[in-house]
Amino acid sequence: MRLLIVDDESIIRKGLLELPWATVGIQEVVEADSGDAALRILDSMTVQAILCDIQMPGMDGLGFISAVRTQHRDLPIILLSGYSLFAYAQQAIRYGVSAVSYTHLRAHETSLHL
Repeated sequence: MRLLIVDDESIIRKGLLELPWATVGIQEVVEADSGDAALRILDSMTVQAILCDIQMPGMDGLGFISAVRTQHRDLPIILLSGYSLFAYAQQAIRYGVSAVSYTHLRAHETSLHL
């Protein structure tokens, strides 16, 4: 299984990359620092799941998810945010997001949603 992590904050991406993903069946993790970069990755390779930040400059997480859904209707997406914004969560659910997490995430918790 290949996971795509999309977050504009380098420290968050690097921290997520350090999680023991292999213990939940994820063999490869790729990263993107923006929604646009993530869309380019999706054009060039197949991923089985996405972890995406909700607030990023340029294309935000919801814009990215909307774009992803035009081509990848059933791809599991987990939206990450440090913000507890109900309107974002409502829109994410409309886009078929698997989970919205507002807390610190551990690999085994994420696997429950993939």
